[in-house]
Amino acid sequence: MSLSTPQQVMERLEDLDRDLAARQLVFEQAALSWYQIKRDREHAEAVAFIKANGPMDLRKAVSKQEAALIGKQEEALYEALKAVMRTIETRVGIGQSLLRAQGEGWRMTPEFVAPLPERWVSRQQLAVILGVSAATVDNMRRAGMPSVVWGRRSRRFRPSVAEAWAGEHWQGRQCLGEAA
Repeated sequence: MSLSTPQQVMERLEDLDRDLAARQLVFEQAALSWYQIKRDREHAEAVAFIKANGPMDLRKAVSKQEAALIGKQEEALYEALKAVMRTIETRVGIGQSLLRAQGEGWRMTPEFVAPLPERWVSRQQLAVILGVSAATVDNMRRAGMPSVVWGRRSRRFRPSVAEAWAGEHWQGRQCLGEAA
């Protein structure tokens, strides 16, 4: 599978996410089974150690040998599933890294461009954008140009809304709706 576009990477990440979700329950059941059997193995090893005679290292060897086969299938299943889960998680990490590493170049392609929200600007910033003085922005606001107040006194404007309003309602130094 080629991962040359963001869409292909995203599709692959979604496939991996579905695969992880499908395997999660089986993995959890295998882990639970293995850890329960592991306790049984450790118990059998301890009992065998207590029953064994001889020096310490011989008793350890005998107890390990007697308990070695307990839970071998459960352990094998758990370890195999753990390896698969790690592989899938690694692939997810690689996909996310691809998106981050290629992000700047991909953002410029038409299929991946997401419009950025327009920023709110202050009175002074709007004056620069419109090419008028701050006093003219105040006059426009008093004449009905849309704006919002943040907090108690911080007024903000959307440049596109202000430009549209000014194009329809403002000419020179006065509002078009007023008598000249």
